[in-house]
Amino acid sequence: MRHLFLRIIGKYVPKARPRFGRGSTYMATDYDNSKHAVTLQIIGAMRKASMKPWPSHTPIGVEVTVVVKRPGRRPRYVPVDAWEDGGRIYGPGTKGDVDNLGGTFMDAANPSVKRRFAGLWKDDSHVVWLFVRKVYGRPGERPVVEVDVRELGWVVLTEQVGGRDP
Repeated sequence: MRHLFLRIIGKYVPKARPRFGRGSTYMATDYDNSKHAVTLQIIGAMRKASMKPWPSHTPIGVEVTVVVKRPGRRPRYVPVDAWEDGGRIYGPGTKGDVDNLGGTFMDAANPSVKRRFAGLWKDDSHVVWLFVRKVYGRPGERPVVEVDVRELGWVVLTEQVGGRDP
C-alpha cells in the first residue's frame, strides 16, 4: 500500500474563511501564500518518491500533526509534570482551530490548474479518515507540520460507531 510522509517547514496558516467585498469573494493573502508553499512541498515529496496521484477509487487516511513553538512559561492549564517532562504536549490555547489547520493541507493537496499540479488525489472526498492534532513542541523544537498520508485499503469495520451498528 502507498504511503507518503511530509515535514512541512515554514509558515503554516489555518484555512481562512472567504472574505466578501465590493461584489467579489477572495481568500486572505496569508492563507493563499501558505497553501502555495505547502503545495510546493507536496510536489517536491511526490517527485522524490516518484509518486503519481492516488487513483480515484482508493480510500485514503491522513494524519496531520501541527507542532507550534513551546511558550517560555508554562500555561496554567498544562500540568507541571507534563511540562517538565520535555516531550510534546497538546496545545489547546494555540492559534488555529484543528479543522482549519487540516483544511490547509487538504486544499493544498487537491489538483490545481493555476499551479499546474495534478494533486495528491483527484478530490479530497477520497480521504475517509482524517486525524489532526496541535501540540507544543519539545523545548527548542522549531514549528513544523508533519503529515502522514496512506492508502487504507478496503477494510470492513466491525466495531460499533457511536453506540450503533455502522
